[in-house]
Amino acid sequence: MISHVELIESERLEKYVVEAARRAGYEDGFGIKDCDVSQNHFWAAYTRQSTREQSENDRLAEYLLQCAQLAKQQGVIVPKDYIIYDARSSEDMNRQGIEWLRRELIPNRRIAGVLIPLQGRLSANPLDKLARCKAVYETLD
Repeated sequence: MISHVELIESERLEKYVVEAARRAGYEDGFGIKDCDVSQNHFWAAYTRQSTREQSENDRLAEYLLQCAQLAKQQGVIVPKDYIIYDARSSEDMNRQGIEWLRRELIPNRRIAGVLIPLQGRLSANPLDKLARCKAVYETLD
């Protein structure tokens, strides 16, 4: 599991993932441990919250639940290693998790797709969102 900015304890993040999978009824498909990630049929789940947002109303558990529900609806598998969490403002697209997606996972076709619970988790700029979504779609198509 990727937690590029250690603003929450890894145990707490793990608890959120396990609880999200349980609440979505998708323990067999979300946050799976020990997957062979050299295979490229797995999906990633990306979420983010700013440090200000986190200090005011930690909604990470809710975002992960939405990712688990999306994974179940789509019938895709999200390994624990591909649950990506950034704790930086949506105005900054140079976040470690999103960069890992953009520079390694997507262009090297290591994943089949990315689940993002809300567009606001990706970027605050609407044009940036469209450009990034188009790039992801074209890369994964």
